[in-house]
Amino acid sequence: MFESINQLGRQWALYFGFVTLQNTLFLAVVLSALWLLRNAKARVKYFVTLVGLVKLLLPPVLPFPSANSFPPFSLFIEAIPISVNSEARITHDAGLLRDLDPYGALFLSWAALSLAGLIIPIFATLSLKAKLTSSKKIPAGTDATVAGQGIDVFETSKLAFPLSIGLFRSKIFMPTTYEKWPTECRTLIIHHELAHIQRRDAWMQVLQVVVRALYFFHPLVWLLSNRMEEYREMICDETAIADAQVSPVEYSRFLVYIAEQITRGNPGCAVTPALIRQKNQLLKRVAYHIKEENMRPIKKTIVVLVFVLLLALIMPLSWYCNKKEPSASVVGKPESNPMEQDSPSEHPQFILFDEEPKIVQRVELKYPEAAIASKVEGKVIAYLFINKKGTVDAVRILKINLHQTKMVDNQPVQEPVEDTFGISEAVKEAAMNWKFIPAKIKSEPIGVWISIPFNFTLR
Repeated sequence: MFESINQLGRQWALYFGFVTLQNTLFLAVVLSALWLLRNAKARVKYFVTLVGLVKLLLPPVLPFPSANSFPPFSLFIEAIPISVNSEARITHDAGLLRDLDPYGALFLSWAALSLAGLIIPIFATLSLKAKLTSSKKIPAGTDATVAGQGIDVFETSKLAFPLSIGLFRSKIFMPTTYEKWPTECRTLIIHHELAHIQRRDAWMQVLQVVVRALYFFHPLVWLLSNRMEEYREMICDETAIADAQVSPVEYSRFLVYIAEQITRGNPGCAVTPALIRQKNQLLKRVAYHIKEENMRPIKKTIVVLVFVLLLALIMPLSWYCNKKEPSASVVGKPESNPMEQDSPSEHPQFILFDEEPKIVQRVELKYPEAAIASKVEGKVIAYLFINKKGTVDAVRILKINLHQTKMVDNQPVQEPVEDTFGISEAVKEAAMNWKFIPAKIKSEPIGVWISIPFNFTLR
């Protein structure tokens, strides 16, 4: 099982790493575009961020030759074309961390954290909905319900600020303090939340959750997502201003009033940071609306050029490493493989293949008694030549790093040692008896070299 995870981890690292690199470049361009359009309307900047986040979810479509297509370079990489983990220990207890290589461990960590990034928001939303079930519906005929144009509006003590929730049948929830707000303020806030519902912003939030879960480690993704939230609120503000026919300055006064209300009182340490963030967002919106009145309109030509540039960059930054394109580097007849070998060469060399060899039988390593007695541990990297029948014809030791643990002043100290304990011979003896499904090119078995790390660990 661990071998499959390790192999999947290598494929994931090659694919996702290359995609992440390209998406990072694209996000840098998007953020540069936002700076260029800093005086543009929030609606324009929102669509710029949307292009950036959608690009993160688009699968790459252009095959790019991987390291397998560059034999001279690949000869000096230990894990290319394939690396198989093997260990020799005194105990037969394998242990998860011992059997997983760095690629497998990194893949599992990414998968677990990405899954958590999806599950936590889902449970948080369900928990919030459960808390809001006791909310009191505002009777029909009040000014808030009329402004909501048929959308149900509820009053709740569970929230300190207005909120619309729901993917299909949305509802608007108002804090209990809303009754103290001026009538015009209540109407404007309902218009704002109604704008979220009409724009289907809840679905865009789902997009953000997915992107942030997949790229939880990427600061530019979080930065762009936060910008998107800010611009979305500003757009709904503009919609509310237009619907209620009030000035941006007057609307801003109500935002300042709400910002003061939501942080007034003693909400408790658990929710105070969230309320402060909400207040800061409100103040950013106020600054935008005040600045908007004196903002010089940006030329439409610049806006069009920016979007054309972003859309034009999507395809050039949509490459994926194509591991199964050996013919791209083959010189001569398409059916031939100039590097194909029937017998091992004196020095290991890279050989093109479509399907890598798969281990079907391994012989357990024998930890030399002399090494055990001397407390010698380390790692041996060996090249194995797998012939067309799947048996090992030759073993070449590429690298060997051994150390001996000694006690100095009651502290364990590792000292490097030479292989005078028969460890290399133990590797060769075991590896020569391993069995594989041979590598293939165009469905035909071929002989190839592979690299395998053998870890000698005392427990």
